[in-house]
Amino acid sequence: MNTLPELKKLLSTSKAIFVICSILFLSIILYSCKNTKDALNENKKVINQTYSNIKFTPSQLEKVLAKTINITLIPIDAKSLNKETFEAAERDGSYEKERASVLEKRRKEINSKLTKAEKNTLMGIINALELIEKYYKKGLISSKSAFLLSQIIELEGSYSGKDGSEISSLSELESYPDSYNPYKVHQRYFSVIKIIYQNLGTEVNKINLKDIQVISGEELLYPLSIDYFENNLIDEPEKIKNAYRMNHPEELVLTPGQKVVKFVSIPALNLQNPKLKIEYIKGSEILQFDFLVNEFKTNKTFTFDGYTLFAKGINSPDIYSYKFVLEYDNGTIYPLSGNKVYVSDENSQKLVSVYGIAINKLNSTVLVGRKTNFKFTEVEKNNLVIPFE
Repeated sequence: MNTLPELKKLLSTSKAIFVICSILFLSIILYSCKNTKDALNENKKVINQTYSNIKFTPSQLEKVLAKTINITLIPIDAKSLNKETFEAAERDGSYEKERASVLEKRRKEINSKLTKAEKNTLMGIINALELIEKYYKKGLISSKSAFLLSQIIELEGSYSGKDGSEISSLSELESYPDSYNPYKVHQRYFSVIKIIYQNLGTEVNKINLKDIQVISGEELLYPLSIDYFENNLIDEPEKIKNAYRMNHPEELVLTPGQKVVKFVSIPALNLQNPKLKIEYIKGSEILQFDFLVNEFKTNKTFTFDGYTLFAKGINSPDIYSYKFVLEYDNGTIYPLSGNKVYVSDENSQKLVSVYGIAINKLNSTVLVGRKTNFKFTEVEKNNLVIPFE
C-alpha cells in the first residue's frame, strides 16, 4: 500500500505530465492554425493602385480645309496601335519570316567552340522555338502566346515576367506585343494623332507634312517624318515597314472622293500644358483644331486570389526549366515570373488559357503544356494543374 507521501508525489507527477501534454497539444493546434493562416494569406493579396489616364476634350474634331478636304483629328494612345501592327505582321507573313530568321540565326550559333553545357542550353532554346512554331501552325496555341513564349525563351535573363497583380497585367492595352509598332522608339512611346482625310472635290488634292504644326502650350512641334524612323529603327525593319505604311508621307495625294487614314507623331506631350493646338497652313488659310488635355489619376483597390501552377505528365519535374504565358479571352496577355499567379475578382470570371514550355536541362528535350478556355473560379484549392505532353 502506498504511503501518503508517495501518493502526493504520484499526484504531483501526474499533474505535471498533464500540464506538459496540454501545452504540447495547444502548441500543435496553434502551429496548425498559424500554418493554415499563412497559407490563406499567401493566396490573398489586396493592392491599392493609382494610375494615370489622359483625356482629350473633345475626343475628336472634324473640319474642312480649302473647301475640299475633310479632316478628322483623333488623339490616340500609341499603345493601341500594337494590335493593328501585330495583326498586319501576321497577314503579310512578317511574323513567320521573323520567327524563321531567329531560328536560323540560333542554328548557326552551334559550333565546336561551345562547351557541352552551352550547346545543351542552345539546343534547348532551338527545340523550344521549333515546337512552339509547330503548335502555332497546328492552331494549338494562339499567335500572341506563341510570339510571347518565343520571346521569353530567346531573351532568357533579360525578359521579366509578371505575377498578375501589376497595373499592366490588368490593362487590355497591354494585350499585343509592341514589336511591330513604329511609334515606340528606344523603349518610349510617342504622342500620336490619327488623321482621316477625305477629298470632297472633283480634282486631285495634296497635303504636305510640313503644312502641319502642333502647339503644346508655348512649345512648337513638327510631326516626325519617315527619315526619323529610318534612322532610329535600323535594327527593326518590320517597324520601318509599318512606318512607311502608317506614317503621314511628306506629300499625300488624294484623288477625287478618296478617303485615307494616316498617323502623325510627336515627342510625348508635356502634360503640364493643358492646351493642344494642331494647325494646317495651306497658302493663306490656317485651319486650327483645339483640344484640352487633362491628366487624371484613378485610385482603385483590387483583391487577388493566388494560384500555384503544377506541371502534370512530367517525370522528374525538377530537371526541367519552365516558362508560362497567360492569355485572357479579352486579349490581355503576359508572361508569368514564376509558378504563382494572382487573379483579380473581375478576371476570375473571364475565360483564360495558360501555355507553358518545359525544357529538360540535361538533354534539351522540350514539352508543351496547355490548359485552355477555363475560368479561375473552376480551379480547385487554388492549384492550377497544367497538362504537358
